[in-house]
Amino acid sequence: MRIHKINKNIMKKIVAIIIIAIESIPLGYSQIPNGFWQNGTSKIEVKLNAGYFFSKNHKFEYIISEYDGLNPIITFGGTYSIKNKNIKFYITYVKKRIGGKLSRDSQYRLNDSWAFIGGKILKIELKPPIIESEENIQITKNYISFADKYYRTTRETQ
Repeated sequence: MRIHKINKNIMKKIVAIIIIAIESIPLGYSQIPNGFWQNGTSKIEVKLNAGYFFSKNHKFEYIISEYDGLNPIITFGGTYSIKNKNIKFYITYVKKRIGGKLSRDSQYRLNDSWAFIGGKILKIELKPPIIESEENIQITKNYISFADKYYRTTRETQ
């Protein structure tokens, strides 16, 4: 009987391939892991790009890009459900900026640096809620994808 020795480098490569394969398999989530999921990148700069905060009990909040200082809507949110690779959003509120001073600020990259600075934030409850759904959601531990866009988590993953 002959025992074959496996080269350590080959074994490391096999283990790495298995780990990468497991990481890339969409998981069967009924809830998206908590945290901020940013459109297209996990890199956080001075301000947030557009993305979703997902939290316990199927709650979500969508953040409009903080680089857009002219959009009076800054966020909206509510609850969501996932069933058969479809996600359904129940939007129950919108937060809007009211007032403020129109000026130029280099932190706002969109709209030629024009932005409303200051003002008040008003939360508007929506009754009945607006219901929107998307098909073919894919969820892994590092990204989610739906509506032809992908979102990466900004939280540290192990």
